[in-house]
Amino acid sequence: MWTSKNLMIGTFFSLLIFIAGSCTGRSKDSRFVWTQSDTGGGGYIIGFLQSPHQKDIFYARCDVAGVFKSEDGGKSWKAVNNGMNRWYHHYVRSIGIHPLADSILFRCSGDLRNQTFFGSIHKSTDGGEHWKEVCSEVKYFGNGPTRQYGEVILADPHSPDIWITADYCGAIWKSSDCGETWREVQKEEECFTCVAIDSLSGNYYAASEQGHLYMSKDKGESWQLCYKGAGFRDIVIVAKNKKSCLYASTEKGIWKSDNLGKSFVPCMQGLPGDYKYVALTVDPSDPDILYCSPDARPGHTLSPIPIYRSDNAGKSWSLIATHTLESIKERPSYYTSVEKAGWAISKIKVDWSDSNRILFSNWYGVCESTDNGLTYNAHYFKGLETCCLEHVAFNPYSKNSVCFTLADHRPMMSNNNGERYKQIDGKKYSSSTAIAYSAADNSFVLYGGYHRLKAGDTGEKATVAGIVRIKDGQSETVFEKQGAYIQAIKEDVLCPGTYYAYIDGCLAKSGGIYKTTDFGDHWEKMTFPLEEQLKDVPVNKNFIDNELLNIVVGQVKNVCGCNNLLEVDALRSGTLYVGERSTGIFKSQDSGKKWMDITADLPFLKDTASVLTVIKQDKKRGWLYAGFIREGLWCSKNEGAHWEKVFPRNEDLCNVSSLCIEGDHIIIGGENLYWSDVPSAVWYSDDCGNNFRQIYDNKLGSLRIKGVDMNPSNGRIYVVTSGNGAFYIDKVKN
Repeated sequence: MWTSKNLMIGTFFSLLIFIAGSCTGRSKDSRFVWTQSDTGGGGYIIGFLQSPHQKDIFYARCDVAGVFKSEDGGKSWKAVNNGMNRWYHHYVRSIGIHPLADSILFRCSGDLRNQTFFGSIHKSTDGGEHWKEVCSEVKYFGNGPTRQYGEVILADPHSPDIWITADYCGAIWKSSDCGETWREVQKEEECFTCVAIDSLSGNYYAASEQGHLYMSKDKGESWQLCYKGAGFRDIVIVAKNKKSCLYASTEKGIWKSDNLGKSFVPCMQGLPGDYKYVALTVDPSDPDILYCSPDARPGHTLSPIPIYRSDNAGKSWSLIATHTLESIKERPSYYTSVEKAGWAISKIKVDWSDSNRILFSNWYGVCESTDNGLTYNAHYFKGLETCCLEHVAFNPYSKNSVCFTLADHRPMMSNNNGERYKQIDGKKYSSSTAIAYSAADNSFVLYGGYHRLKAGDTGEKATVAGIVRIKDGQSETVFEKQGAYIQAIKEDVLCPGTYYAYIDGCLAKSGGIYKTTDFGDHWEKMTFPLEEQLKDVPVNKNFIDNELLNIVVGQVKNVCGCNNLLEVDALRSGTLYVGERSTGIFKSQDSGKKWMDITADLPFLKDTASVLTVIKQDKKRGWLYAGFIREGLWCSKNEGAHWEKVFPRNEDLCNVSSLCIEGDHIIIGGENLYWSDVPSAVWYSDDCGNNFRQIYDNKLGSLRIKGVDMNPSNGRIYVVTSGNGAFYIDKVKN
């Protein structure tokens, strides 16, 4: 049975991780310490809760980064993912807090791969510091279309050992022993979006995206359909004068029920129509005061932070304030327009200890107001490191400069050795991929960027990709193609001003290899290996960039790894290597005019997931390395004429998602994937690959590692992840 197998796999890999961690800890003379870099946050916080008894403790959930905890009222956060070991455990659909024991928490996580939903419930008894899996049969979609809706796990306030949850595929589950064991009590053809419990009547509710409301009068043992209407997003139950009212945010607005959910009427006076509603809450100190927000996306015509308030139990609503950028304090560097501030508000909360204090979450983090929403403080989203990063590169011509590229933002640069990053200048592209420096000019940078165009008549969204040049702080676009994606940009260190770019896409149009010899002023399209046989690169893009490597199913090329499939020889002028994920590695000795196949001996498509992820040269010896999903790391000491596997030495699987070669140092970054289910890892060798040691910090959960690099002057290692931001690793003597 799948669920039993899943449980065994999880237990097995937990044991592997424990063993690996134990081996790392036996180092005689040093250890490796991981530190989170400060990037200013910037990812989707889809929900958060306040502890019912400790006013300064909050927990936030993210669609890709797991759970975060704040102990200072939301001013700063830290990730709490210790115990997560599978790729979908960071995709958190819901969190729940015990109504009496604040230290007991639950988290619901899951994902969709290979047309199959996966899910887990984890429990913590120490305020999120450690988690254990208590159920693996549920099905959640933590990064799916219902991710920002209401919570789907909840305890009975009068019988807190009883918990209920409703999953993405129509099952309602119940636990009677505080979440230690779970059983399915109802199955419907629904996608459930929230659960609620009425403390007065004792009724349990489960609402669906299809607009169906189910009710249980026997503590979740049996359920009946009590209402059909608009698609539900969230439900808030308000008790007043010994009577309960149900308020619902729906795809058609805010609705209210005075008869325990049997019927609903709209409460839209003063609210904008033609919007879907998600965020809805009540002031804990006054049941007549409610807050809500339309689900405003880019291009909306609403007020920048469209939060509305009702002082009369939903009879009428009014906009709290019209904000400017100046009314949002402590903004991160990328927060350059007030319109972004109110995009995709997922939750609003009123502090139960201070009704003047309002917090909301959205695409960028959690903002706090202490004056009833007139002004806000972003607190630089400190600790909410949720960005999806693509590639990291230390500037070898500097002392401590390092840069990474990422989805939804321009590149970010650090001038203090990776401890803090700020977004670089430039306005054109909304996301970034590859980056390259200049041996001749330390102020020079080339980076690849792209943005998605609005869907046309065909309903398909096109992309526009470009290469941006930065010199002396001034940026300009020097290359642009539609329907393309900048896979890699590499400098030819033997010919200053010469760069090569690898462009994914249709080879007859934009895709292929391009060359510039004048720092990007002019670009020439070179030939591409197998271009007569191939139509698009990568081959099998829909599987590789949408299913295997990406962060979100359904968003092609969303953090699938960049700047890894092109290498320019540092010792032989005019020699370069290019890799195509499924078909091979190719070599040119005339700057890309002619190519030879050097794929022999390599494990391309040995398995469905056995695809190339990275090629890298040892610039000291000239050796060439190739990394694969499942198949580990391979090396050629004769420019690709022959290859041999160098890690692991046995037949164990290893996902090489990123690679750094620096002198005698080799760093391998790996991620856990559905199609190759091995633990997340960072393997390190300081003797040219003769011996490797695991230096991954298992307390961080199951990070999806996309890039690694190193500062050779001090040995600091940089790691970037898909979902959990950036880290740096220092080797410290015991």
